Amino acid sequence: MIDVQQLRALVELSRLGTVSAAAESLGFSQSTVSHQLAALSRATGAVLLTRAGRGVRLTEEGRALAARGQEILDLLDRTEREVVSMAHAEAGRVRLAAFPSAVASLVPGVLDVVGREYPGLEVELVDAEPPEALDALRRGRVDTVLSFSYIDDDAGEGLRAVHPARRRPLPGHPSRRHHAYR
Repeated sequence: MIDVQQLRALVELSRLGTVSAAAESLGFSQSTVSHQLAALSRATGAVLLTRAGRGVRLTEEGRALAARGQEILDLLDRTEREVVSMAHAEAGRVRLAAFPSAVASLVPGVLDVVGREYPGLEVELVDAEPPEALDALRRGRVDTVLSFSYIDDDAGEGLRAVHPARRRPLPGHPSRRHHAYR
């Protein structure tokens, strides 16, 4: 199995040309980088380096693995950024269940705010009356619900009702003309 740190050492050697420069770039000693390169050679069963005077030179196999290694490292970096972004709700998809009249009147304002504050977030709209929407939320079919309730209604076990409109109406809501939206 190829170790990512060993692959990174090979990629840095390919990019910078010397073990010393690769070690400095990675924050390791020359000895550590040399050991990583030797372990990578053993793991792949390929001769990745040859001696060239006081330094080393990548073999054809070493150059091929370094090129593919750069692609792999780029993919790992991209994947990490995507996952971190999703974990912070900056990107990804959110399934929103809302009742029909909310879809017509409130959801456009929600989508405006989400689009402005979280441009990488995609909202998938699910048309559902409150009881069905709350059931879908409990079952994990949607991520959030825009619903209504009567004064004594309870959201149900395991759910917490949040009333953002009491604090600031959404854009497009009739009462907004009386409130500042910040």
